Amino acid sequence: MYNNRKYSRNNQTLYNNGNNSNFIPPFTNFRYKPPNNTGTNLALIGGVLTTVGDALAIIGTIIQLNTDTAADFQSQVDDYIAEQEQDNLRDEVEELQEKIKQMEELLKNNQT
Repeated sequence: MYNNRKYSRNNQTLYNNGNNSNFIPPFTNFRYKPPNNTGTNLALIGGVLTTVGDALAIIGTIIQLNTDTAADFQSQVDDYIAEQEQDNLRDEVEELQEKIKQMEELLKNNQT
């Protein structure tokens, strides 16, 4: 049925008699149209933007963590300094109370 086909191109006649398995019919008016890859291209761009967005989010998280850590460290240093000052003031108050007691004793001894 397909053994004797006749094709013509540019006024030339080519015959396929079944012996030539590499026979390709002529494509006189064939023009290749590439597929519409708009969706794929947009998906790739979206994927790249998502990756960039994720990277920026990670960088922002690292910066925020660094800021929080620095603020926490500074808060602990301030608390430590305040405790040291309070301890020094307590020591001074205790020393002054001791001196007051000693003076009261001296006054009592001198009155009698």
